[in-house]
Amino acid sequence: MTHETRESWLNAVALGMAPLFEALDAPLPDRVRVAIGFTSRGAKGKAIGECWDNRLSADGHFEIFIRPDLAHAPDAMSAQIAAILAH
Repeated sequence: MTHETRESWLNAVALGMAPLFEALDAPLPDRVRVAIGFTSRGAKGKAIGECWDNRLSADGHFEIFIRPDLAHAPDAMSAQIAAILAH
């Protein structure tokens, strides 16, 4: 399956992980948004991903950001980016 954007791929991966979290008695919240974007420290920061609490979102979503420059890293694989999302 192909995706038009990195965000659509990330959201599909998150949806696919939901049953795994459910099986661990740690269900994902209903309102989660995943996006490609720099973390709170910006491009100079070292974090590769970051989750913001739903109280910080205008519409009550947890916001997960994955660094955009990971897609261009020579050793970054889809599985590694999915692992960052799972973390």
